[in-house]
Amino acid sequence: MKTTRRGLIKGAALIATTTLAGVAFAQDVDPVKIGYAASVTGRNAAGAGLTTIPTYKLWVEDVNAAGGLTLPDGSQRPVELIEYDDRSETQEVVRAIERLATQDEVDFILPPWGTGFNMAVAPLMDRFGYPQLATTSVVLETEPLVERWPGSFWLLGTSRG
Repeated sequence: MKTTRRGLIKGAALIATTTLAGVAFAQDVDPVKIGYAASVTGRNAAGAGLTTIPTYKLWVEDVNAAGGLTLPDGSQRPVELIEYDDRSETQEVVRAIERLATQDEVDFILPPWGTGFNMAVAPLMDRFGYPQLATTSVVLETEPLVERWPGSFWLLGTSRG
């Protein structure tokens, strides 16, 4: 089959129309706002850049490509990702989490990378009522942390042997 200039233009027009229709649809629906602060720069950037940031971005990309996040009522809404670089500094991750909760008013906050940063933001997550899924924190005992911050989930406890 021979490709013609007219055929290419028609194909491009079809793709543009379909894309614009999808954008218009997405704009009519309020997105689910999900945010995180992670180390894009600084000493923790290698760890966060290998294990956390790509995972968050891939998940959002996959969810949005499938039509959005499915809510309990069966409706789907696109995910809007709000990201901050904590620059591998504790005070920056705290500021960013506070900003996500108070200024950006996100629906959900993904955890930062590392034990120290999860410990630093635990009081904020608790105060603002967000669950904390501390997936990259290694702690000796989870029970005292859960008692102190009931909405926290510390997933990497150490083994006792």
